[in-house]
Amino acid sequence: MHTQLPSPESSRPQIVVVDDMPANLRLLTDMLTKAGYLARPALNGKIALSSIRLNPPDVVLLDIVLPDISGYEVCQQLKADPNTSEIPIIFISAKTELFEKIKGFELGAVDYVGKPFEPQEVLLRVQTHVTIRRLQLQLQAQNLLLQEQNLRFRTLVEATLEGIILHDQGRIIDANQRAFDLFDTDRETMIEAVFSDFISEPFRASVAAMLTTNAEYPLEIEGQMRNGAPIPLEIYARRMAYQGRDIQIAVLRDLSWKKRIEAENTKLQRENLALKATNYERYRLGPIIGKSRRMQEVYELIAAAAASEFHVVISGESGTGKELVARTIHALSSRTNQPFVPVNCGAVTETIFEREFFGHRKGAFTGADRNAPGYFDAADQGTLFLDEIGELSFPMQVKLLRVLENREFTPVGGTMPRRVDARILAATNKRLPEMVRDGQFREDLFYRLHVMEIVVPPLRERREDIPLLLEALLQEYAPETPLPSAILDAFMRYDWPGNIREMQNRLQRYLATGRIDIPSVDLPPASTLSIAPLPPGIQLHDAVETLEAHLIRETLIRNKWRRVKTAEELGIPRRTLQRKVEKYGIFR
Repeated sequence: MHTQLPSPESSRPQIVVVDDMPANLRLLTDMLTKAGYLARPALNGKIALSSIRLNPPDVVLLDIVLPDISGYEVCQQLKADPNTSEIPIIFISAKTELFEKIKGFELGAVDYVGKPFEPQEVLLRVQTHVTIRRLQLQLQAQNLLLQEQNLRFRTLVEATLEGIILHDQGRIIDANQRAFDLFDTDRETMIEAVFSDFISEPFRASVAAMLTTNAEYPLEIEGQMRNGAPIPLEIYARRMAYQGRDIQIAVLRDLSWKKRIEAENTKLQRENLALKATNYERYRLGPIIGKSRRMQEVYELIAAAAASEFHVVISGESGTGKELVARTIHALSSRTNQPFVPVNCGAVTETIFEREFFGHRKGAFTGADRNAPGYFDAADQGTLFLDEIGELSFPMQVKLLRVLENREFTPVGGTMPRRVDARILAATNKRLPEMVRDGQFREDLFYRLHVMEIVVPPLRERREDIPLLLEALLQEYAPETPLPSAILDAFMRYDWPGNIREMQNRLQRYLATGRIDIPSVDLPPASTLSIAPLPPGIQLHDAVETLEAHLIRETLIRNKWRRVKTAEELGIPRRTLQRKVEKYGIFR
């Protein structure tokens, strides 16, 4: 129990003066009163004890020789009482022998003044002990407050559902019970252990980056329990002052329940996508065409990616349709009504990276006459497609990684960061793991992006899809033009180093010129090959119109639908050509 005493700001310091000599009593009380103290006289020990217990003073001036009980007895009783044990007692006595002083100090006195005394000396000693006593009481009050706050904080910490870990230089110095429960461990095992030992290996770099940058954002990671089992966690970390040190606090939330719900949602979404897929032909997924086993595997991965919010890396050779895969994922995802923003990373240089991706504020640089959004602004709530991600330089990779980790960026010339929610679909025709190994691509960015990977197979590895692709392309370019079997055979035999993009180009050139430059194939002009046989019994007038319509279409295709050139080649006015195009319904 602590001594109750008015604070120095609210009252004068109180001094109880105990002496059986009225003259000494009057001298001391007058001196103390003039010095600003509240002096309370007592002629014997019992009066002194009653007064002190009723209203504890700051200091007691106590004579040893008293008419009822000795000053030693008074001191002993005061020190035995928790309410008065800490009050400073100064003995004033004519007994100046050394053993008397020793006895007084042994009983708990803080000072000893011999009689006759010098008033100024007594006053200075009283002032010193009053100051010490007041500081002592203030310190006790502060300690009590700290103890109460610590108890309240510890109660709150233990009541929270999050695990809380304090660590210094990676070494755990304290944690709450919830943290022990999360990792299925105990205080003895966790305290003084290395914090990173409780994080699964693939996520340690991301957590280390978070702790290094003091980023105030949550990060989804995988923890590692004592038995090695993984546990999905959300971690939030920041620096704080603790006992004179700069330490870090990590708050961990168990995401097991969330992952279970997400797994159920993913299952339902996949089932929904499977039902949607029945609306297409067996060999299609949206605009993507292919019935081969390799493409069926791609379809499954696209469905899984569309049902999640994870970042995806789409890899494959040039011309395989990586952007089409990205657009399909976006179209089938929950972000389908939000923007899809494609970016060719190979065309972005270091000097314009921040301006292109983060936007800029008016006046940020010469020519910046207005605020302009960047790619992340445009893709907020939607999908950002980063084509040729492997072309980004290291400095650009660092800036991109910072946005992915913090989920915020600052426009060029701006001062306030902007939050962003954009899903990243990255495409590359390079082997990113090899680039990481060779030091050409940041490992932390790789792990941040490479949550899922979809490998789009080259055309030569799915030749059974070539007829389907050609049929779809012909429907787009020339729906009434059949493809000779010799051309189809040539397309089937060719290895297509440029994949679908090359196929589109060669087919368009064939339709325009009637010739194809695939090795071992040389065809006569298209007009002698692409005219369909006329049905038996057709009237001459109808046959002429059929051939005329066919000739006009073939000439338009060969001239890339340029009507002026087509009219000149056919030897008819442009207006006549226009009328016949409308008559026969010839459109692209």
